[in-house]
Amino acid sequence: MATDLTGQTFGSYRLIELLGRGGMASVYRGYQESIDRSVAIKVLPHEFLHDPNFSQRFVAEARTLAKMTHPAILPLYDFGTANEVPYIVMPLMTGGTLADRMASGALPFAEVARLFTPIADALDYAHSLNVVHRDIKPSNILFDHRGQPFLADFGIAKALEASTQLTGTAIVGTPDYMSPEQARGEPLDGRSDIYSFGVMAYQCLTGDTLFKATTPIAVMLKHATETPPPIRQARRDVPQAAVHLWHVDHAHTPAHAHRRADRLALPLLRRFLRSQFRLGNFNRRCERARLHRWRILHSSSGDGLVRVEQRAERCLSRCTDQRQRPPTQRRLQ
Repeated sequence: MATDLTGQTFGSYRLIELLGRGGMASVYRGYQESIDRSVAIKVLPHEFLHDPNFSQRFVAEARTLAKMTHPAILPLYDFGTANEVPYIVMPLMTGGTLADRMASGALPFAEVARLFTPIADALDYAHSLNVVHRDIKPSNILFDHRGQPFLADFGIAKALEASTQLTGTAIVGTPDYMSPEQARGEPLDGRSDIYSFGVMAYQCLTGDTLFKATTPIAVMLKHATETPPPIRQARRDVPQAAVHLWHVDHAHTPAHAHRRADRLALPLLRRFLRSQFRLGNFNRRCERARLHRWRILHSSSGDGLVRVEQRAERCLSRCTDQRQRPPTQRRLQ
């Protein structure tokens, strides 16, 4: 049984309460008294301290996070060792996970477009640094108190969580979201993440997993050998933009998969915007402004992402105001 470290001090952090425990890592809510800050602290339990493989993976996650700066990737605050126990300090996410939001079923298409666009950009950024996540799934998308999504669990999660490590194999990942090449134990690159991204989108839009079977191995076999069904077979009212997203990211061979995750979600968002605002010349001008501003998302700049969200919100607000006014008032303006 894993040891509860609540109440202990790790460097300048005090462990306040246990938030969750995966197969081989525990996460605590911590407090940094010197600057009055609440944080999340991931700890490698005592029972794995003397296994060099686990310790090395823990350090590798910290190093991976340290070299990434992106507004939709959960950042590293600190890394250290206390009483021979390594720990990683990150922001405390209080908005739950994407898995929590999906618990009641499918999400509205507009919500999927809003959430998946920054995550696609984060994936593309990680891939540009030769970082492959290998465990894209709803429980690894976390939300802050404002509802903004963050991609989490690089490194250790792909090898250490009980749900992602299959006994007797070197395959890592979560069976429900595995790419065909991942299920076959083949070398992976970013295209494997993109397949998993698409499977996650399928579940968000339909409320169900792509393949069902009685065992994890059987689910993996389906990913490796079966052709995914058309998304409208599971949900008839899925917009064409989502159908496009589904078609381009579920290729069974890496050679046929898209290489950039942002090229999946950005067209999805643009198509949604076009479908929602068709209000004559004013709306065409507004549409051009929206598309121009959303192109900033191709940049990795955190400031750019914040600006584009703010500008898009103002533009959408103006469109809505115009739509609600009588035609005579719109002409006078």
